[in-house]
Amino acid sequence: MDPTPDPSEFKMRLGSTGPAISEHWFGMDKRVRDQFGKERGLPIWISRIVMCRAAYPFYMTASDGAPNKKGNEVQHLLTQDTRFQIVQNILAHPESLPSLRELEYVVDKGRSTIYEHLETLEKAGITDRFELEGADRDQPSTFYGLTPYGIRVVDDLDLFNDLDLLQEIYVAMDKPAEVQAYEAAPRPGKATQEELEDELAGHLEAIDETEGELDEQIQRRIEGLSFTLEQSSEIEIETSAAQELGQRLLNVLSDSAIGPQVLDGFRDIAEVAPDAIAPTIPRLIDLLDGADAECQTKALQVLVAIATSEEASFDTDVRDRLTNLDIFSLIRELPLVEARSLVEGLDELYAEIGATEARAEAMNALGQYAGRKALNPDVDADDAFGTATQAFETTVTQYEQLDKPLEQAESLHQLGLLHFLTDRDPVAEPFSEAASLYATNGEYESAARVYAQLSVMRSENDEFEAAADTIDHIESLDGSIEDESTRALISAAKALLKAHNGDVTEAISLLEESTIVNADEIDKSIFGSVQLILAYHAIEAGNYETTIDLAESAKELAEETKTKRPKASAEQIISSALLRLNRGDEAKEHLEAAVECFKEIDDTDSTVDSLRQLANIQMIDGEFGPAISTIERGLSLLDENATIEQVELQLKMADIYAVSGDTDALEVSLKSIEELLDSEDIADERIQAELNHHWGGLRMSEGNPEAAVNEYTKAVDQYTATENLSLAITTQIELAEAYSELREYTQAIDCLDTAIEFSEQTGDDTYRPTVLFRKADIHREQGNLDTALENIERILNPSGQQASRDIITGRARFERGSILSEMSQYAEARDNLTEALSTLREEGASHLVVNVLRALVRVAVESEEPEQVISWCESAESYLDSCDESFSPETRLYFVKTRAQHQGPTAGVEDLFYVGLRYLDMDQVDDALQPLREAWNSHTELDSGTDAYTAALSAGVGFVGATRLVTLDEAQAAGDEVLEELESYTESLSDSARYLYQFLAESTNTHSNLELEAAERIDGDYSQLSQLEAVVFRDLVEQLRSDDDEFESDPTEPIRSAIGSTAAATGTAVTQQAASQSATSAAGMTGRRSAD
Repeated sequence: MDPTPDPSEFKMRLGSTGPAISEHWFGMDKRVRDQFGKERGLPIWISRIVMCRAAYPFYMTASDGAPNKKGNEVQHLLTQDTRFQIVQNILAHPESLPSLRELEYVVDKGRSTIYEHLETLEKAGITDRFELEGADRDQPSTFYGLTPYGIRVVDDLDLFNDLDLLQEIYVAMDKPAEVQAYEAAPRPGKATQEELEDELAGHLEAIDETEGELDEQIQRRIEGLSFTLEQSSEIEIETSAAQELGQRLLNVLSDSAIGPQVLDGFRDIAEVAPDAIAPTIPRLIDLLDGADAECQTKALQVLVAIATSEEASFDTDVRDRLTNLDIFSLIRELPLVEARSLVEGLDELYAEIGATEARAEAMNALGQYAGRKALNPDVDADDAFGTATQAFETTVTQYEQLDKPLEQAESLHQLGLLHFLTDRDPVAEPFSEAASLYATNGEYESAARVYAQLSVMRSENDEFEAAADTIDHIESLDGSIEDESTRALISAAKALLKAHNGDVTEAISLLEESTIVNADEIDKSIFGSVQLILAYHAIEAGNYETTIDLAESAKELAEETKTKRPKASAEQIISSALLRLNRGDEAKEHLEAAVECFKEIDDTDSTVDSLRQLANIQMIDGEFGPAISTIERGLSLLDENATIEQVELQLKMADIYAVSGDTDALEVSLKSIEELLDSEDIADERIQAELNHHWGGLRMSEGNPEAAVNEYTKAVDQYTATENLSLAITTQIELAEAYSELREYTQAIDCLDTAIEFSEQTGDDTYRPTVLFRKADIHREQGNLDTALENIERILNPSGQQASRDIITGRARFERGSILSEMSQYAEARDNLTEALSTLREEGASHLVVNVLRALVRVAVESEEPEQVISWCESAESYLDSCDESFSPETRLYFVKTRAQHQGPTAGVEDLFYVGLRYLDMDQVDDALQPLREAWNSHTELDSGTDAYTAALSAGVGFVGATRLVTLDEAQAAGDEVLEELESYTESLSDSARYLYQFLAESTNTHSNLELEAAERIDGDYSQLSQLEAVVFRDLVEQLRSDDDEFESDPTEPIRSAIGSTAAATGTAVTQQAASQSATSAAGMTGRRSAD
């Protein structure tokens, strides 16, 4: 390279970017750089870039922070861009004292801005201004330089790693004549070492007067002077002077309000004059045990500085005090970082004084402290776990070197527990080694306890054979186990093995016989974890009350030990058991508690999972709005980059929309999920299967089974490919349903057979009954009753499958009875249905119970046994009255109507009339026609003047009115016939029925003048005549229901006289009135039956 390149050529070669220019400059030979600077002058823009590169290693890592809070604050102040340039150019200046004009040239800011930042640096004690008396008018008189404190800060932070290079660049910089003149101007003289020492001594003498409360500027000055003197010379302090200074410092330390700034000064003095600090050692030890965390750390730093010097030493009393500190009590309230820093300082101190056992004890204390943090972390769990692991491993080595086997065993034990209880790669070796050491040294109780814990860990890791071997080790130990907590742990370990072998009852019994009251927190935590595992076994076995008892006990132990994760898990298990007991509201409360627990330990995944479970229960309970809100709560907790987790929750939201029947929202939700997946370019076959599954359901709801078949088929293939056979089974069942809708029964049966094959592959018979029930239904639809019955027999026959639950057996007998009824085998059908009724009543399956009762009624009807019909109907009505579950009004009306139809006219007519009015009240006019007509027809068989006779005539009037509300010509013709016949019975009608009859007689198909007048008043809209008629009829029916059978006037009169009130006739009014109608009864007509 040309030793004197042209600047434009230099720029052209290097490019215009700062890093490229900087790298090229540092790549030049130094002689070339010198020559370049002398002959051409380095342009200012290149100088700035290269000077920044000189500080690059620090500048790019400045945000990483310094070892202590003060360091961070000062570092932040110095690394602000403008202040960084100012300090950099002060150091680069040949005299380290630039004037403001020189700084203005080299710093890329205006004069006023530079001045403001100089004031900031001056207030912080980093820089100072130096005046030159007698300067010429054309020369600068004020200069800016680093204070001794500023020099120390720059050195501590390693702010500029190559000062020589900075100064080299500054000299090579191209400068105008004015700046060169200012650079060559005289500067104030520098303070001599003697002057610095005198100033430091003066500040130290002031310590007595201020009682340790030093001005912050003075404190900084002391620190800076101490550093400067240490760097510039070998300070020697005479013994008498050191003792005098030490006494002064001890007086300061006697102040209970001693602050960390004073301790910083002590540390500086200790580094240069440890003998002077020696008298303060006892007080510094006191600070270790009673000061705040910052003062503890700084006092320890002073002690370490003394211990590392050759001039000072600790006497026996001091060593005893230091080595007998209660380290755990010292650090247990500190944040993890401060606790670790304190113990590391103590470790360094103990190493200096040769206290090896104290080092081990300090590290053991740190391990126990950090281990507790890792179990129930208030800080980063990974950091706590790493700290505890390293501390215990160090302690194991140290105790081994000290030949202390029991202490070594305890550290190994703690290390094993740390991995076990935090579920981080749990390993057996630490437990085994600890138990072996205990046993070898005659500590059989301790060995048994460790073996029991190891057995539990192995069972939890599904290493049951190894767990059993570990129990054998306990049995082979010499001596008996007296400690009840150890015996409880051994019982817990054995219980897990019994539960694994299927003997859950015996396993639970072992736990119930154990006493854990006096155990320590670790053993209580382990015992609680065993209770949770057995609770899972109990819930799988259907022992829900036992599940709740176990989980509640585990939760109590978690509260005692203040471990939040087991408590949250217990809440989840309790919720699951309560849900299976149909105690949904309680289940939701426990899930909310689990959500709060997981939030406290910052476990977002588990929090979201609990919210998903909660939304599922709300969905099951029909609380669709709250369920959607719960999912939205989960979405708000997720990070924006957690796309898969967002999709999972949105899929649950799609489930809610699907169950609620909100097809529009479901379609929007599915499209939103697909857009999210496309935007993130995510191709997840399992998620795609869920989407296709939902699309299939949506197409079925739209009445498009052909499109549903396509979507379901894709979902089945995707579930199978991802080995999610459980969902493949449910989708196969829905696919069969779609084929059934298309009447492609062979394909439907094939789908169900495949579902059974999948069920056999999984070894889970949960879906087998569902599939067989559906196969039976399809065969019944085709009329293949024998084949349908064979499928039901497969459910009742437990061969080749797990024993069916009672509720499944009850339903299977119900289906078998129904099929036998269709085959006219009434006696056998009745036997199966009666048995099913008994089983399902015990199981509390109320809806199935009602279906069985309906089937029994149907069998009695078909076998022409009226007394049995009446009896089963009465049983059904009684059951509905006593049942907590809600049923549709149609359910009760079916049984009332059927019973009335099989009773004699006298007993049944009032019920038939009641049923007809109830159907009218529910706007089910077509359903009302039959019971009203039947009740009317019975009037010829009744004695006049009786309540039944009156009810029959009223039913006739009701029948006529109902025919006016339907469009079938046949029904209206029947109504006209009854209306004509009623004319001869008007004297026998009740007043209310007579008024209704008169209104109906006037309201003919050709429309009466009354109706036409009403139509005129509602803007001539003749289409609303039927609505007007409906309103009038409803008003009359409502009066028929009243308790007072006497009317003071014609109830139609208000409509006749105030026909101008369009509110009574408009469509909106009709809708509102219809919606507000209450349940109808025949109380007004007969005076006997009250409303439900």
